Amino acid sequence: MRHAADVFAPALAGLLTEFLGEERLFIGGRVLLVPVPISRSRYRERGYNQAESLARATFSRLPKETVRFCSVETTLLEKYIDTTPQAKIKTRAERLAHLGDCFRVRPERMPAGETIVLIDDVITTGATIRVARQALLRAGFRSVYALSVAH
Repeated sequence: MRHAADVFAPALAGLLTEFLGEERLFIGGRVLLVPVPISRSRYRERGYNQAESLARATFSRLPKETVRFCSVETTLLEKYIDTTPQAKIKTRAERLAHLGDCFRVRPERMPAGETIVLIDDVITTGATIRVARQALLRAGFRSVYALSVAH
């Protein structure tokens, strides 16, 4: 359902614009929209990353003054371990334990004062966002937030 990104992007862009206005006021620096990555095998199976589609559609609807300090970054974070999709795991405890350290920041990419906004379609237990956020914080990024269509 690739077109779903276009349906939800205007609302997310509005929320993001409001948040980024406040964030820039107090922190400054660049803001990177980072879609939660999927594994290479999952990408081959599906043909696209729904979080990336959502991030790009949201970015395209941001006001020009916001776009100047904001960008979509699809190569910063990678899912280097292929795991069972979270939707196939039934209990909260299993979801929270299942991902391990499946995300990492690409070694050639070091933080430079950017604020990260992780973008995902759905946050159920928060396990995926938590593990992705931990990887970014371990790499040295200081501010990592999350934005999704549903929670």
